[in-house]
Amino acid sequence: EQQPELATQLAMEYRNRWEQNPQDTLAQTGLERLAKWYLLQVRHAAQQQETTRARRLLNQAKQQLPAVLIPEQMALIETQLTRQEAITSHVTKAKKYAETGDITTPAGANALDEWLAVLSIDPSISEAQTQVKQILQGILNTAITQFQQRKLHEALATTETGLNAQPEHAALNKLKQEITVAITQQEQVLSLVIQAEAQYQAGNILEPQASNAFTLYTAALKQQPDNKKAQQGLANIEEYLARQIKTAIWENKLSQAQTRLQTALQHFPNSAKLDQVYIKLQEAIKARAPRITHLLTSHLTLGSLLQQQSTIYTAPILYVGFSYTNFAKQATLLNVKLSNKNTSEVMIEKKLIVSETNGEHRFELQHPVGHFVPGQYELQLRNKEKLLMTRTITIVPAATTANPATPR
Repeated sequence: EQQPELATQLAMEYRNRWEQNPQDTLAQTGLERLAKWYLLQVRHAAQQQETTRARRLLNQAKQQLPAVLIPEQMALIETQLTRQEAITSHVTKAKKYAETGDITTPAGANALDEWLAVLSIDPSISEAQTQVKQILQGILNTAITQFQQRKLHEALATTETGLNAQPEHAALNKLKQEITVAITQQEQVLSLVIQAEAQYQAGNILEPQASNAFTLYTAALKQQPDNKKAQQGLANIEEYLARQIKTAIWENKLSQAQTRLQTALQHFPNSAKLDQVYIKLQEAIKARAPRITHLLTSHLTLGSLLQQQSTIYTAPILYVGFSYTNFAKQATLLNVKLSNKNTSEVMIEKKLIVSETNGEHRFELQHPVGHFVPGQYELQLRNKEKLLMTRTITIVPAATTANPATPR
């Protein structure tokens, strides 16, 4: 034990004698004693995990002793030693790969594969168990982050890496199921968006009902509310509808514009863009609606309607003139009503027919029995039920001096 090289010399000496004379009891006894000594030394070195020394002694014994004299226990120790050497090799490689950042890749040369190799030899090694658990947790965290970032195929590949190492890993299996569902949904959404874009390009914006661009984009967003292409697609449709309405307004097709706006608002009820179009449409309708632009009343016959309203004195007749626009091309029927504001009495009702679309019109209001007494009167002009003009007329007592001449 102090001079192990002597074992080699003794083995050579005994073996030479034994090979020359197999009946030499001294040589056989010496070889048997050396075999037991090697067995004890190899066992002790293995127990102390001195694998290099154990392997050296084992190899010496196999080289120097006859095979028939090597103890059977030596083969068992060699098997254990081989396992320990393999474990040591895998642990060394695993730590080396971890230092270089090769945790799960490349295939066959990474820390995870080496730790799994250790566990395949001895599942009870706690260091390997801890390392594999930590690596799998890192894989799970990475896959969750990729999933949250909607990198679905990358997330699926990451979970597969972990499940290849530990197929029964509960959290990874659950996440894989969620990712698979999301990928299926994503593929369905992609199909809907592609169909929607095709319908949009074909001009099938809101029709046919079951397979138009709006319906398909909406279906895609129902499954995936944050889908950018579907969101942009609906924005394009909203803009397209707004342009259609604006064009109809510009072409003076106001009825068509109203119909299109009603349809658009059914699909985009909270659209600020359509609200602006609505305002433009109302302005256009108002600008193109029949209206009286100027009205003048007097106790004298009227010349030009461009003059300012003058004082009205007591008289039996009121002369009225007005400018108008956007009346019907054929003829427009107006209802005229004059009421006494003090008594709420309707004094005069009559009908007027205006034959031009734009121009001026004059008419008279004859007091039923006498003169219009001083006070306030209300004059209304209506086209059917629509009030075109209402005006308060104030009549004052006749002036002491002659009334002004008839305006020209």
